[in-house]
Order: sequence, then C-alpha cells, then structure tokens
Amino acid sequence: MNTFWKNTIWYVLLALTTVCAAVFAIGKSHDRKRHFAFFISVSGLTFFIEISLFGFFKAYQYYPMIFLHISSLDDGLAGNIFSQFSIASTLLLVCVFNLKHFWVFIFAAVYGLIEELFLRLEIYEHYWYRTWMTVAGFIILTYFVRLIYYRTFNKPGKALQYLLIF
Repeated sequence: MNTFWKNTIWYVLLALTTVCAAVFAIGKSHDRKRHFAFFISVSGLTFFIEISLFGFFKAYQYYPMIFLHISSLDDGLAGNIFSQFSIASTLLLVCVFNLKHFWVFIFAAVYGLIEELFLRLEIYEHYWYRTWMTVAGFIILTYFVRLIYYRTFNKPGKALQYLLIF
C-alpha cells in the first residue's frame, strides 16, 4: 500500500485530469462522434511518439508501481499510457475550443512542471531525455495537431484519412 501513496496516486491524479479534460471537451463539442474519433487518432499519434521515445530510444522510465510484481517494463508502459492520454486530452481541448496561442505555452509549461514534479518525487526518471524537450515537443505537436484538426473538419483528403487511421 505504501507504493500506492508514494507513486501510483500521482498517476491516478493525472488520469483524473485527463478524463475530466476529455469529457469536458467532447461534452461541449458540436460534433461529439467526430471529436471522439479525433481524440482516438490523436491518442494514437501521441502513443506512437511516446512508445518510440520510451521503448525504442530508451529516453525515460515511469514508476507508477501498478505492476510492481510483474515487470518494470509493464509498469513503465502503464506510466507511458497515462502520459500519452493526458497529452491527447489537452490537445483535444486546444483544438475543440480553438484556444489562443498563449494557452499552448501555458499547457507546455504545465507539462514541464508536472515532469519536474515527477522527477523530484522519483516516480519518473530521465536517461538522456530532458524536460525542455517535453515543453518544445508539446508546442510543436500542438501546431501539427491543429493543422490535422483543421484539415479533418474542413478539407479532409485521402492521405490525411489514412494517416488518421494509422
């Protein structure tokens, strides 16, 4: 039970904010089905990026201590999923509400602060990766996802449809 209050609770809180953000964005949406589908596509994109950094490039490790007695890889993957969906729900908020550019920088800074908190709590570890990469990557990803969002809801082409299916 000690690992729950030291490690897992922080990931649970991240999951709660993720669910709240996604439900709020989709609930206030004018096209709930398409926005939910867009959320799933963006989640896939963030999963692709996260799993590349986590699994292939060995950039960092998560320690949610959910699968404490199974394997550290499974535990790290669980932490990865929390992160990936959190970013996807924030991107959905930015797109659905067409938030101003300064919000992108605020969210990027918040993700940087969350990452630093997780590092200080020792529930996340960098290998070669650094927090500034999260902040910069989030900003770049936001503008890429905004472009995809605009094209999806205004002028979808075949190439974009295949990318979203991927």
